Amino acid sequence: MNVKWPEQMPEGGRLAESESAYKTGLVGVVDPVMSCPQTLHVTLFFDGTNNNNDEANGIWRDSIVNTHSNVARLFNAALDQPKRGIFAWYIPGVGTPFKKIGEECYSSAGKALAAGFDPRCVWGYTRLLNSVYSSIVTDKTMVLIHDAPDARKLCDASGPVKDFEHYVHRLGVAHRDAVNDGRQPQTVKKIWVNVIGFSRGAACARAFVHKLINEWAPSGNLGDQTGRYALPYEVNFVGLFDTVASVDMPDSMRSTLNLAHFTGHSEFGRKGMAFAANGAMNIPDKVRACHHVFSIHEQRMSFPLDSIRKGDNYPGGYRVEVAYPGVHSDVGGGYGPGEQGKGCDSKGKGVDARKLSQIPLHDMYIAALTHGVPLETGQKILASKDRAADFAIDPAVVQAFNAWRRTTPAIKSVGDAMKFGMEQMLTWRTLRAEINNGDYITHRPFYQFAKEDAMTPHQVTGAVEAAKAKDLQYQALSQQLAEAKKQQTEALSKGYGTYDLSKVDMSEAVQIQAQIEKIETEQIRRSEALTGIVAHPGAKPGPGQRPNVGRPGDGPGDFGTNDQTDLRQSAEEMRVLLAYLNPDQRERWQVSVRVGTGGLTSLNREKPGQGNSPYLVMVSTGKTGRAVETSVVQHFNVTDDVVFEPVKAVLPFIREHTSDAAVEKFRLQRDVVALYDDYVHDSRCWFRVPWFHEYAPGGYFWPRVVFVGNDERTPWLGIDPLKVAFDTESEVGASATAIA
Repeated sequence: MNVKWPEQMPEGGRLAESESAYKTGLVGVVDPVMSCPQTLHVTLFFDGTNNNNDEANGIWRDSIVNTHSNVARLFNAALDQPKRGIFAWYIPGVGTPFKKIGEECYSSAGKALAAGFDPRCVWGYTRLLNSVYSSIVTDKTMVLIHDAPDARKLCDASGPVKDFEHYVHRLGVAHRDAVNDGRQPQTVKKIWVNVIGFSRGAACARAFVHKLINEWAPSGNLGDQTGRYALPYEVNFVGLFDTVASVDMPDSMRSTLNLAHFTGHSEFGRKGMAFAANGAMNIPDKVRACHHVFSIHEQRMSFPLDSIRKGDNYPGGYRVEVAYPGVHSDVGGGYGPGEQGKGCDSKGKGVDARKLSQIPLHDMYIAALTHGVPLETGQKILASKDRAADFAIDPAVVQAFNAWRRTTPAIKSVGDAMKFGMEQMLTWRTLRAEINNGDYITHRPFYQFAKEDAMTPHQVTGAVEAAKAKDLQYQALSQQLAEAKKQQTEALSKGYGTYDLSKVDMSEAVQIQAQIEKIETEQIRRSEALTGIVAHPGAKPGPGQRPNVGRPGDGPGDFGTNDQTDLRQSAEEMRVLLAYLNPDQRERWQVSVRVGTGGLTSLNREKPGQGNSPYLVMVSTGKTGRAVETSVVQHFNVTDDVVFEPVKAVLPFIREHTSDAAVEKFRLQRDVVALYDDYVHDSRCWFRVPWFHEYAPGGYFWPRVVFVGNDERTPWLGIDPLKVAFDTESEVGASATAIA
């Protein structure tokens, strides 16, 4: 069976199963005759967007605040023993600092568009080649591809085959010499390659494998030698957490501009973002095993899922997709303890071991071991305080997960699993939209536990700008910058008046440019410090804690948390949608028709002001101009707060699972309700902010887009919702609906 639900989780997790899994996996990758030549294992760990647990990231490492992903946790448990031919390499996610490829800071281009996607794939190939080379040569200080400048240049050039020819030849010669010299323990019989990734890191892993098998080493050998000098490799295991490509313009832009070719698979071929194109997400038949775990509750339109299915089939060997409850980072990890009030103890303290993502972590760990990936066994993990904490799993989350698992129906496809996930999520959202009683979201413990800063991101942005104008240090830097730019202009202008370019002192101009860049960097650091002062005045982090400043490269809008506002507004949006479905229930949902909105649906927010929009507007997806206006990144406009009418074809499905009967039946499943209340996050409510506009079209009535090979979308409930979005007509009479 290619698609399945996860098995129920033992109360203590799966570490106890590791010895058996290790022995099973070893049989599949060990040299059966135990000959002298080496069997090498190289595992690459590609982390997800905005995820970075690299040691080089210092105080900003994700593990400092327990937000490190499942990829990082598995890397921590990976064996890295070069003397035994076992190598493990960690690659930070796009949008985060990766200085070895020239990315100094966190970046919006990386987070939004996956800038730096291609260089990470190339970097992975350089790690593979270096690992093999170091296993062959006698002098272990010798390096095939130096990080700087060689690997950096290869990454900058996006790793064309011709640029690797020199290194590949050196590798082959080194192996030929070892064979001819009779240095059998330094020769190589087989190279096993494993890749593990999450989110865009999963897409990176898939693109890397595609490039490796189809372009970089299509013969099945590394190096340019053949026969007894060959270096045969095989991709043994591909472990994926909820693959999302969205490389360059994401699929959600398709509906905005009504252009079918937007898929988020490198359509434009721009430098650094080109490797996801032309079926690069397909799993090659030569891959021995691919284990893909995916979210059944993710709904963000710019987070479409890339299934490992190809059309209607799963070609190749072991190909399994496992459907998990929760949204994107509930599967791949990365939430902090207690985010949105989830995974808390009875006092409201977030507990890392209570994250829902610990379930797929344990399952992927066993799957990888079973297929021969070199990881520590459970006994060794438990002997390390840090790694034991990484894999800790609380009985409460296990109980809630197992109770939910007992409700799952038989499934045959990814679509079946997502359909069930959306059924339950719609019913839960309806339950938590019941205003004026204890079921409403604001009365629930997880809402009370959720963090709420004093200011919204937009307010922080404005306050930081005001602080800059008054800050003596920042203003002094501004004056220094202005003076340096003036000096640079004067240096460059020398000689131009007489057309004697020999008088232009370029060395002086270059020195001044370096000074300008230094001042600009100091300004950025001061702005980050002011962000912390403004957003969290008086905060005094303790020893080992992060400083009260913005992360390098992040803007003021990235600082701070408003989980209660996000959760409350998610319920308000649901009330509008429910009133749209049932106009006769407007009073029940405290939604009313309001005139004076130009025919658009309008809804007053419960707590307007403080940088929040005063009302929510329901619009038709057929209004192209409005869709464009609220979909692209633009300057903040407090009125750009919309919810789109659902596609008409899915209304019967939505009505069925938001009905009173569905809610009452669901309410009786207390442990299942607890899973949604206490462990499943809402990725969309914090992502849906007025200055980003990801949500247009989209919403809680919109299913996630799924790709099934060759960048092709698959219909869901018999339709492609984005394809018909511009043909949507209101099935309900009202043109404007509002929360009074």
